Amino acid sequence: MRCASDDIPDRFCTGTPQTELLAGLTATIDYLAWAGEATGHAGTRRERMAGAYLAFDAYEAGLTRRLIGGLTALPGVRLMGIANPNLFAHRVPTISFTHEGVSTHRFAEALAAEDINVWSGHNYALEPARHLGLSEEEGIVRIGITHYNREDEIERTLAVIERLVS
Repeated sequence: MRCASDDIPDRFCTGTPQTELLAGLTATIDYLAWAGEATGHAGTRRERMAGAYLAFDAYEAGLTRRLIGGLTALPGVRLMGIANPNLFAHRVPTISFTHEGVSTHRFAEALAAEDINVWSGHNYALEPARHLGLSEEEGIVRIGITHYNREDEIERTLAVIERLVS
């Protein structure tokens, strides 16, 4: 597409703005400010948004602690990443694991049948997977926790996984 000028760098137009992305960004900011206020954080919009992140982190930490505790109690489970509860502040609430006798894809299928969404495979991180000694075909099971998950969902997830490894 040519613009009025053929001089570089102005010879290409940038196109139209992505208005749908701008609308989504505005909605995201409004949501985070609301969540901050709903969790007891007052102040400017920025302060309420920062408060939302603090509340999310605190809530997700409890769910992460329970999920990791439940997984590490199961025989044959190999957890990836930080498993020491004293170091949980240094990890994100995404938990990855393998099992010595159950396929990662079998876990994903069984959990999906119970309306629990997880990922299996190398998650487009083939080199780190190889470095960890993971099978290129199998990879890991990856469970992502977020602020809208509930404790009963973690318990249900652990129950399905326990049935598979028993």
